[in-house]
Amino acid sequence: MAVAKRRINSTNRKRISREAVDIRLLETPPGTPPKATAELKLADFGFPESAIVAIEAYRGSSLMRFDCGTIGSLNVPPLMVLDEIDLSGTIQFRVKVVDRTGVNGRLLGAASRISPRSSDDSEGRRSLLEISYEDLGSRIWAVSVDDHEKPALLLNMNATGLNERIMTDPLVRGIVMPAAFRIVLERLVTLSPPDDDDEDDWKGLWQRFCEEELEVPGSPWESDKEAKQKWIDHAVSTFAGRAQFLEEIRKEAQGGKS
Repeated sequence: MAVAKRRINSTNRKRISREAVDIRLLETPPGTPPKATAELKLADFGFPESAIVAIEAYRGSSLMRFDCGTIGSLNVPPLMVLDEIDLSGTIQFRVKVVDRTGVNGRLLGAASRISPRSSDDSEGRRSLLEISYEDLGSRIWAVSVDDHEKPALLLNMNATGLNERIMTDPLVRGIVMPAAFRIVLERLVTLSPPDDDDEDDWKGLWQRFCEEELEVPGSPWESDKEAKQKWIDHAVSTFAGRAQFLEEIRKEAQGGKS
């Protein structure tokens, strides 16, 4: 979709909090474009009612823009079909509020690098590891992770039934998920520390998950190589134990009896 580019002056722009933006990726069949829904709560930020609102979905150099009306008359699309986005990694979103009354659009407020929730995420929780379906050739699964994009578990779209088994089969989950978790952490400790001012920085989210949910103390960026490896091993072992993969496998082998 073609959008005319304007030079934007971002002087004195407001930061839109994550609590005001709820973007969710819907479950779609492998091989079909991702779809998303959005809910925006922008009334309390003091923007003029005539200001234009837009949502941008992006990955790498690919971008789709969805016009959402104005602050005074929000018209968020009921469904955003992301059929022009590069699917080789995790899709992220931006929300922009722009004053179009001048010659050049002035950016009044923004929320950037928004990681969407999955459709079944509870309120206030975001998935740490998105699931994406791609043609991986002969590989069954892989992990995509880099400094600026949220990690994703990539499943081969040609592996029939894998998308269901990764959710329901404890043996498959027990093999794949701890290994994927380890891959992300091993990459995490090699990257720069998270941006403390960016509440959606995936590195900070993962570190807080390990510290608060798994009760694995310490910062992996302030440790030597041996300490980093111990931190990773502790986190992966605790993650597998909390998820009870082995218990679920045994239960299924006994016909579902506890």
